[in-house]
Amino acid sequence: MFVATVIVSVLLAALLGFAAIRKLSHRDPVVREYAELGVPENRLNLLAGLLLAGAHDAKHLPVPLAYAALAVAVLVLRLASS
Repeated sequence: MFVATVIVSVLLAALLGFAAIRKLSHRDPVVREYAELGVPENRLNLLAGLLLAGAHDAKHLPVPLAYAALAVAVLVLRLASS
């Protein structure tokens, strides 16, 4: 169980890190994508910081729900291994 907990924890951290790095890059496709959703470019750093802190952008539920499911999996695996 402990190994599964570590694997899922690393996966969750990697996904959050990847999402944050995308926002911090300020590349044109990323800026355009968020601009279409009404998020100004100057807010991308704040969103990246929130992701790195473990928070999620809940406006579009599929991605945050996937992150939440991984977080729940980490918790369940951790509880099962103790």
